Amino acid sequence: MIETLAGWDLTVYSAVNGLATRSGAADEFVEGLSGSHLAKGVPVMMLFWGLWFADERVGRATRPKLLAVLATTLVAIGLGRLLTAVLPFRSRPLHTPWLESNLPAVLDPDTLDGWNSMPSDHAVLFFTLAVGFWLVNRWAGLAVLLHTLLVISLPRVYLGLHFPSDILVGGILGAIIALAMVPRIAGFLDRRALVDRLVDHGYIWYPVMFLITYESATLFVGTRNAGRTLVHITVAYAS
Repeated sequence: MIETLAGWDLTVYSAVNGLATRSGAADEFVEGLSGSHLAKGVPVMMLFWGLWFADERVGRATRPKLLAVLATTLVAIGLGRLLTAVLPFRSRPLHTPWLESNLPAVLDPDTLDGWNSMPSDHAVLFFTLAVGFWLVNRWAGLAVLLHTLLVISLPRVYLGLHFPSDILVGGILGAIIALAMVPRIAGFLDRRALVDRLVDHGYIWYPVMFLITYESATLFVGTRNAGRTLVHITVAYAS
């Protein structure tokens, strides 16, 4: 349990969370936004497919980078979840009584209880995507960055799900992951003309890419649920 916060962290949190509970309609909208994969991940993956099937000349130049961004999301979500498991526990704002957060009535007070707040795995994933798309196309990167700030990050602070520092640390990690991995993976794919081979066998690889974009859009909820089920079955069978 944390007992103190950096001054800027508390100031920003209080300012954003202080907007909550003023309007029931606003609270319901923000809570719905924060839990909607349609609003969070789907627009980014639609942008991915739009750029992939853009003008053939442009598409051929961007496809190695796009595929690199897609591969990097796997690392980002895995690292984000790993860090929340191994780093010292930090309670979520809504589970930190001395903060006296404004908690909207539409929010379940037990939401994410017992889950480490630092870093935000949402921030790790979506800032990875934002910087990755920026390496592909500056305007696309700016669009994803604005989406990450307004649709992903702010609602999570508004609702008391994260401190601003959780978002900041997750964002820095995501940016580092994208900058370190996307150019290298894209260069590897380009040198070996692997994207051309993928397109030639699209009937095999496009369904795989669709699955990865779907799981990325939902923060790999399906994969994580399947993994937990498999672990439970394995443990039950072993005992």
